[in-house]
Amino acid sequence: MRLLLVIRDLDIGGAQRQVINLANELAARGHEVAILPFYPGGRLSHGVANHRVRIFDGAKRSRWDLWSPFIDLRRALSAFKPDCVYSFLSLASIFVGIHRLFGRHPRWLFGYRHSKVDIAKYAWQDGVMYRFEAWLSRNADCVIANSNAGALNAKRWGFKAERIRVVPNGIETDYFHPSPALRETTRQKWGMAAGTMLIGLVGRIDPMKDHMNFINAASALKKTHPHVRFVCIGDGSREAVEKLKDAARRLDVADTVLWLGAQNDMAGVYNALDVLCLPSAFGEGFPNVVGEAMACGVSCVVSDVGDSALIVGSLGQVVPPGDSAALAAALVAALDARCAKLALTCRERIENEFNMERLASRTEDAMLGVMGHDRA
Repeated sequence: MRLLLVIRDLDIGGAQRQVINLANELAARGHEVAILPFYPGGRLSHGVANHRVRIFDGAKRSRWDLWSPFIDLRRALSAFKPDCVYSFLSLASIFVGIHRLFGRHPRWLFGYRHSKVDIAKYAWQDGVMYRFEAWLSRNADCVIANSNAGALNAKRWGFKAERIRVVPNGIETDYFHPSPALRETTRQKWGMAAGTMLIGLVGRIDPMKDHMNFINAASALKKTHPHVRFVCIGDGSREAVEKLKDAARRLDVADTVLWLGAQNDMAGVYNALDVLCLPSAFGEGFPNVVGEAMACGVSCVVSDVGDSALIVGSLGQVVPPGDSAALAAALVAALDARCAKLALTCRERIENEFNMERLASRTEDAMLGVMGHDRA
C-alpha cells in the first residue's frame, strides 16, 4: 500500500517524531511511504530511512504563504499516487481537507493529536483553525485520535463518532533506553554536581505546558529540598522565556532552574533526569515525553490532562492541573520512590503497551479499513 504522510514540518516535536518513526516502521513492513513537510528541511529529517522513505520537501516560507502547500500537495499526489493520505496536525489537515473538496482524491486519514484546548490562550486565528478543521473532517474517511481524551474531544467538536478510532503513539524503545553512560555525560555537560537530584520539564514554552506551575512548585521545593535542581527543555519565543525567567527571579529560584532550549540528544536528556514533570494545563493528547522518559527508566509526575494518567498507570504521580502545591508534593514523593525496580517496571510498561509495532499494526488496520480490506 502507498501512504503519503503530510505535516507542517519535520522540526523537533512529538508529532514530527511520530511521523518519522511511523514512516520507517511501515516502510520496513513493505509499504511504499512518502512524507510531505510543507516547510523544507527540519532537524528530524535525518531520521528518515532514506532508502525506503521518500521526502517531498515543501516550499512554504512563512505563515502567510498559503499557496505553496496546495502546489506541493498536488505535486506529491501526482508524483507518488498514494492509496491513502494521513495528515498530522491542524495545518496539514486543513490543506488536505480543502484539496479534497475539489475532486476525488485518495483515502484520507485525519490525525487528531490534542484534547480539550483552551482557545482563549491563543490568537483568534487558532480558534478559527480548530473550527475549520472540525468542519473539514466530515470528508475524512477515518479520524485517528492518538488518545482517548482526544477522541472524546473530537466528538464534542462535531467529528463523526463512527469514523473515530484511537491509535496511541508508539515509543522508539531501541533509542530511548536506560544508559548510565548517557546520564553521566549529559549531567557533566550541564554542570550538575554528583548527587544532585534533577527534575525536568520537557516541552515547548507554550500556555499548554504551564511552565509557571512548574516554577511555583520549584519554589516550594527549594525550601525543603535545597539540593534539587530543575531544568526546562524546549524552545519558545524570547518574550515568553524572559517572562518565565523574571518569574523565577521573583520567586528566588533563578539559581536552581536551568533553561536549555530544544535538545537533539533526547535519550541523553531523559537519562540525566531523576524525575520527569509534565504539568500541562490543558490540550495534551498522548504526550510522547512521558512515554519516552519511562522507556529510559525515569518515573514521571503528570497533571491529569489528556491520556497522561493512562500512560503512567500506577507507576507515576498524577495531580490536578494548575495545583502547584499538589505538584510539589508529588515531585517529592517521586524522588523518594526512585529505585532500580521502579525504573525497570516503567520501561516494561512502555515496551508492552506503547511500542512501535503496535502503532504500525493499528495504523495498518486503519489503512486497510478505509480501503475496504480486512487484515488476513
